[in-house]
Amino acid sequence: MTDARSGRGTQRLAGRALQIGALGLTLWLGVDVGGAVVAPAVVDVRRSVIPAPMSTTVKAVHARPGDDVAAGATLVELDSAALDLELALAEAELERVRAAVRARQVDVKDQDFEVGLRLQADADRAASSLAQAQSALKQDEQEAASLGALVQKNERLVQEKLASAADLDELRLRSSAVRERSASARAAIEGAQRLKDTADRRFAEWRARPGHEDALLAPDAAAVLAQQERVKIVRWRREQLTLRAPLGGRVDEIGVGVGDSVREGAPLVAVFDTAPSSATAWVAEDAAARVRVGDRATLRSQDGTGAVRQGVVRTLGGGVVELPVRLRAVPGEPQFGRAVHVSLDAGGEAPLPGQIFEASFVSTSATTMGR
Repeated sequence: MTDARSGRGTQRLAGRALQIGALGLTLWLGVDVGGAVVAPAVVDVRRSVIPAPMSTTVKAVHARPGDDVAAGATLVELDSAALDLELALAEAELERVRAAVRARQVDVKDQDFEVGLRLQADADRAASSLAQAQSALKQDEQEAASLGALVQKNERLVQEKLASAADLDELRLRSSAVRERSASARAAIEGAQRLKDTADRRFAEWRARPGHEDALLAPDAAAVLAQQERVKIVRWRREQLTLRAPLGGRVDEIGVGVGDSVREGAPLVAVFDTAPSSATAWVAEDAAARVRVGDRATLRSQDGTGAVRQGVVRTLGGGVVELPVRLRAVPGEPQFGRAVHVSLDAGGEAPLPGQIFEASFVSTSATTMGR
């Protein structure tokens, strides 16, 4: 009985070997016994790598390899202190240019010169006070962050008896003083903003009166627009320091941790598309001309398991090229064919990126004639 079972097992293995051999021959010839064009196909791999937009340090990491993420999800945050300072300077310069334009507007005003000059001066003072208060607050916040880090470091050193408690107390006093100064600066900013809004409104009302020579102010207006563009660019660069998923899929790699230094252009995060919608088939050279754009394609897994997937030929390769090694009937023997790019129909279970299928093609013209 054991011999009988062994014999049946041998027969099954032999049958399977014949199936695999027939499949390899079919793919090598490019046609099956029914005359349809068949070819190996590989599901396209869409893997997006996000590089560091500038040299800086890692502030926070919000994902791990293997996490499924939606498009736009925050993955990594990079430190933006340098760009924060650059933005503050650009915005201050924008206020200065606007103030210069207001001064120019007063020069070309043909009436109410005295009133206009006073309103312009009020607006300039209010803008200057606001910019100074904002700059002071920015400096205080940066100093507070630095002192906070020093306090934490010295607390550990005191516990380890590597620093004196007196030095720690002094750092805490300095940190407390800076926080109080920051609170005062915020209150000053609120008051300066109200004064600036009022001064700007009054000045705008005066400017709206007839007699303003817009043509004479065109160069000044261009200067404002140029500085606004600079501010916009710096803001955009700062936004790029928050690395977001460019597509919905699975995090494949995160090569940094909090506090790491990164160089501009260095790859930091990679995300795989887990729902690929296309595949590339490689049709044997002899059958390459029989497949056309618009033909229907049927994809079956090599082992015959899983769902059968349908699609349509989207584009064709420019010519006959050497096939990838993993798709050759005999890996050591060069084989040639044409790339056929297939768009998979929506719905159903998504195939794995890089998975190999057997693709068969049906000409749309042949289908139409059959009808």
